[in-house]
Amino acid sequence: MKIDLLLIVLTTFVVASADNGTLFRGTMINPLLEEQDFRVLASWNANHIRWQLLWGGFPHGPADKGDIPAYEAWLETALEHLDSLLVFFREVGIRVLLDLHTPPGGRDQNDKWPLFYNQTFQDAFLTVWEKMAN
Repeated sequence: MKIDLLLIVLTTFVVASADNGTLFRGTMINPLLEEQDFRVLASWNANHIRWQLLWGGFPHGPADKGDIPAYEAWLETALEHLDSLLVFFREVGIRVLLDLHTPPGGRDQNDKWPLFYNQTFQDAFLTVWEKMAN
């Protein structure tokens, strides 16, 4: 059952907001969890999740060999899934922090991030964050 898995991988964090003293309590989650799993989190008084945008595995996955159009297609699907849950998250009082765990370009054969030395991936990175912000 997914709930059992959730219990095993749960890492709790508590963050106090600097502006109004709001206490955020939550966890980094696997985006494959479903509403019932988030209801359990909310029942534990969690009000914050770190939503991993992870394409395939870590540290290596499809982004290592994927081009920008393939990356954008994956990201669009991942964001559509997140968007489908936003009304639900508001209802149960859970705020979402996006974690772009897989950047454009993934990792190269030397286990380095092309994002740091390839202008194409740097441009894509900026475009992706602008898209997510909008």
